[in-house]
Amino acid sequence: MRSNLDTAKLDAFVQAIGRMATGPGRVYLVGGATALLLGIRDQTIDVDIKLPGWRERSELITKAGEVEFFHYDFYGQVMSKITRGHRHDLTDASEIIRLGKVDVGKLSLLFEEIQPNLVRYPAINPAVLRERFEAFISELGAIG
Repeated sequence: MRSNLDTAKLDAFVQAIGRMATGPGRVYLVGGATALLLGIRDQTIDVDIKLPGWRERSELITKAGEVEFFHYDFYGQVMSKITRGHRHDLTDASEIIRLGKVDVGKLSLLFEEIQPNLVRYPAINPAVLRERFEAFISELGAIG
């Protein structure tokens, strides 16, 4: 069984990676690790690491040794959380938006942009995803 990760353990992980690195690099943190660092949660189960991509929207967290650590694209994270649809994911997504990391208008444009490519992902039902997305946006409007 895995133990929960808090900010102290995450910082120790970042420092250890920085010490072990033999050259410069970048690590993108996503999901629970991002929620932890933004203060949305006080712990998570694990650290999800994504490979470089969407660099222009990824936010620098820190540098340890020669390794830079980034939050993976907040728009991609929110879209993934909506896709999963779990209550804690939707709460995290709402908080990321509340913190100003994602603009709802831009998120909506990106959502429409990905629609033609969803056929590549058989596990995603486009109609269900649209329903979840619209319910999430509607709930945001009701909250604030």
